[in-house]
Amino acid sequence: MDNIKQKYYSDMQKYISELDYISRGEYLSYHAKKCVEKGVLQMYKEFYKECDRNLNVFFTSLYEKGYGIGEVINKDKLYRLSFEQCTCNLVKEYYVKSKDFCECSRQSILYVMNSLDKHKKFSVEMTSTILSGDENCSFIISIY
Repeated sequence: MDNIKQKYYSDMQKYISELDYISRGEYLSYHAKKCVEKGVLQMYKEFYKECDRNLNVFFTSLYEKGYGIGEVINKDKLYRLSFEQCTCNLVKEYYVKSKDFCECSRQSILYVMNSLDKHKKFSVEMTSTILSGDENCSFIISIY
């Protein structure tokens, strides 16, 4: 079974690497949604509720809960979310090695943010990734 999974994800990485940026995002947004719905979405929703639905409190308190490293860059407008380790199970299990797959993480964060507050519009920019050789995975989250 592991050989079948290896082949599947190897082929998927090749396919993803051939897509342009927008197509890659569209393709991986489906996978990102399914992934976070199985795990971290409910955790982040409950924590957001504990923070009285205040994003400034949410981001400054993430580290204490072990949910990443949050930073308020510009109150109510701009945030940073970083991870010291890759949180993708496919990377942890050595199925995925391509930095192109990090778009899935960006899409995951976008989906989580849109799920936390449906009245705000968010954008997420990937600024560093471990699979690109950086020390951490870091994303800028903007409200517009």
